[in-house]
Amino acid sequence: MKHILAPLLLAVLVGCAGRALNSDGSPVGPPVDTGSEALHFVVPEGSRIGFQANRPGIQIMEYVPENQSVEHWTDMLTVLIMARDTAPDIDAFFQRMTNTFHSGCAVEPIVEAPTRFLDGHYQAGIQTAICGKSKQFGTGTVVVYKMIQGAHGFYQVQRAWNFPPVARSLDIPLTKAMRDSAAGRLALVHLCDRQNPGQQC
Repeated sequence: MKHILAPLLLAVLVGCAGRALNSDGSPVGPPVDTGSEALHFVVPEGSRIGFQANRPGIQIMEYVPENQSVEHWTDMLTVLIMARDTAPDIDAFFQRMTNTFHSGCAVEPIVEAPTRFLDGHYQAGIQTAICGKSKQFGTGTVVVYKMIQGAHGFYQVQRAWNFPPVARSLDIPLTKAMRDSAAGRLALVHLCDRQNPGQQC
C-alpha cells in the first residue's frame, strides 16, 4: 500500500453544494445549512461515490475504489457534515464517537485519545479507533478521522480500512503505511468561509 494515496486533480467543496440523492431511493432531505462555510477535501484517485444521502441534520458521502461497493470494500473515505446543534462542542462530539466505538464493537476496541489542534481558525482534532469485530457488520475495521468544528456545522472526514474479523482488536494490523496514508489524506481536509476575504475556498 502506498504511503500517500495519489489525489484526484479534482478537489471537492462541500457546504453550500446542491442536494445529494439518497441511495436507497427515499426522498432527499434539504442539505445541512452550513451558511458560507465550505469543506475542502481530496478524493483518492480511482475512487467513486458508493453512497450518498441527506438526512435531517446530516449529509454523508462514502467513496470506495471503483471496483468495490459499500457492501464489499477494503478501504473507504467518508465525508460527514452535521448540523451545529448536533453536539455542544467538538470535545462532546469526540466523546460521543468514543462511546460509539465501544458500543459498536463486539470485542474490546482500541480507541486512541483525540489529538486536538487548531486548523486555521477552527477547533479540530484527529482520532483513531480499531475494532476487531463490528457488531453490525461482523468485520474488523480501522478508522482514522478528522473532525472540525465550524460556526454552522461539524465536519468529519474518515479514512477507514476493512478486515476479516479477529478475536482481539490488537491483532488488526494498523501499519505505519496506513497511518501515513491517513495523515496525508486528512492533512488535505480544511474548512473555510466564503465570506471571509482572508480565507481562500
